[in-house]
Amino acid sequence: PPPPPSPPPMSNETAALVTDADDKRAKAEETRDALLDGLGDDAMLKAKVKLLADAAIAGVKVKKIALALTAESESDACDGAFSKMQLNSSLGACDVSASSSARRRLAATSAYDVSVFVSPATVDEATLAAALENLAAEGVAATTTETDPIGEMKAIPELDAATVATFETEATSAAGASADAESAVEEENASASPPPPIFSPPPPPPSPPPPQPSPPPTPPSPPPPSPPPNRLVANDYESGAPATGTGAFLAALSAAAAFAAVGIGAW
Repeated sequence: PPPPPSPPPMSNETAALVTDADDKRAKAEETRDALLDGLGDDAMLKAKVKLLADAAIAGVKVKKIALALTAESESDACDGAFSKMQLNSSLGACDVSASSSARRRLAATSAYDVSVFVSPATVDEATLAAALENLAAEGVAATTTETDPIGEMKAIPELDAATVATFETEATSAAGASADAESAVEEENASASPPPPIFSPPPPPPSPPPPQPSPPPTPPSPPPPSPPPNRLVANDYESGAPATGTGAFLAALSAAAAFAAVGIGAW
């Protein structure tokens, strides 16, 4: 199939909105990276902060799935959560803490409360629903809530509060600018695109078949042969009809000659 047509060029106003959104997003990402740099080598915490920060820049809330698992370590508990959900760990982030249940502490010291965070920017509703069904099939009870990413970041003691406040301002501005730019682009594309036809025209009729060659003309039948002429035999024709006209005269003359010959012989 032919490639889709290229989008029409943007107006100056729309191009300015897109540039402004890109600049504000880049500024917010720069502050996000500064927050990540301050977390040292804690890979699990870094993954959580990055997921929350990216969701804030995109202007969306995150899903938080809370469950309890038994594992040998916090890392194993996080891996086990993604495994039971049958979800790629790169699509989410984990927050693991020792279980606060006294009963669990008496029963096993490796019980953990696990929170899995996913963003709608990377995990759609159908994928999340399938992950929750997989947990239920494993016999794991889970609670899902929607939470504000900035609020979750503010609750992380390892993050600098002043830098988080700066990031909040920048992320909010970037999300708003991106929404304005996307809306302007969609409106321009919609106005530039011709409306679809109400109905498709009918297909052309099929071409008539090529003419067939005419058969050669039938030659005329030959005339029937003429009957042979009648012949005079003695006093009659072969046809058995009595002689008339000249034929009758000749017959009479022949008869008279025969009679005269008989009479002369008698004398």
